[in-house]
Amino acid sequence: MAPQMGSGRSRGRSCRETGPTGAPDHAERYADHLSLLHELEKLPRRQRAVIVLRYYEDLPDDEIAQILGCTTSTVRGHASRALRALRVELAAPGATRLSGAERREP
Repeated sequence: MAPQMGSGRSRGRSCRETGPTGAPDHAERYADHLSLLHELEKLPRRQRAVIVLRYYEDLPDDEIAQILGCTTSTVRGHASRALRALRVELAAPGATRLSGAERREP
């Protein structure tokens, strides 16, 4: 049995809708990714850092708190506000709808 890596949270990527050959629509996923990066740039620096460390680096809250020099409750607060802001921005009319992996909360 192979050891499991990561913090135990499920943050794997799920496939979006598939095309006629069963392959994911990579152009659509890439557009989603660019849209998310654009919205991340709008976040305050600490909120952006928490989101990047949590979802891109897959770090647990206690490690993020050590890196940022704050408490774990502050990390959770930054994450909550950042996710709320991203939801509002990406739910706006004309915004690109994200796939399940990008919408998933901790």
